[in-house]
Amino acid sequence: MESTTLRSSQPSSTFKNVEVKEVLWKQEYIIDNLPPWIYTDNPEPTSISECQAKLSALSFTLQDIDMQIEIRDLEQRIGLSRHNSSYDFEKWKVQALKARQTHLYLQNA
Repeated sequence: MESTTLRSSQPSSTFKNVEVKEVLWKQEYIIDNLPPWIYTDNPEPTSISECQAKLSALSFTLQDIDMQIEIRDLEQRIGLSRHNSSYDFEKWKVQALKARQTHLYLQNA
């Protein structure tokens, strides 16, 4: 395992010491334009079958996130939303889209 100066995916509210995380992937499998935390916060698959299983799970997760966004959007439009306001809905939607983005990064790694 290699060590690195990659930083945590969590934003820092102050300029204190930043946690240095260890890269869990072999350098040859790291894609430069993906966020560095992908390779410090997620273990590298150890086999082709594990990789295929993770890709399959990620695909289903992405489909589920898309479906949740669509359902809640339709609920909002017809007035049956579980959110107290359209602002609350939009805040939830931002988080859902960030989760989708994270899963797409993992899928590409």
